[in-house]
Amino acid sequence: VLKKQNYVDFVFPCTKRIVDALHQAGASVGYHICGNTTGIVEPMVDTGVDLLSLDNLVDMETAKEKVGGRICLVGNVDPMKVMTEGSPADVDAAVRECFRKAADSPKGFILATGCDIPYDGSLENLDQFMASGRKYGRWPLDQDIFN
Repeated sequence: VLKKQNYVDFVFPCTKRIVDALHQAGASVGYHICGNTTGIVEPMVDTGVDLLSLDNLVDMETAKEKVGGRICLVGNVDPMKVMTEGSPADVDAAVRECFRKAADSPKGFILATGCDIPYDGSLENLDQFMASGRKYGRWPLDQDIFN
């Protein structure tokens, strides 16, 4: 686990320079660090990125409470346990849980996996991911579906 002070001292300055340069070039910047980044989400957002992508090890509700008022959150269905090794029912449950925890994030929420999906992942689960995203993410959101 990367300690917050180590991130702030060593990673943040370089990342901030890169983000600033990309913004000056006209690009939007999404940011993802694999692993449990719960303890460093605030300084990650302080870099000035436009989207914060979270690994499945990060609780989306906690991230929403910490930084959801500052940035759009992206994530975070488990790419291995759920998408690769799970069933379509597991995928549906995980997508529903992501929406339950983060769909009302003040700066927005984008459904995604918590990291890359292995190349040999289940096509059936990918189809289910998309179907569940359309089911739970239909606007206006029906909050009763998450209770």
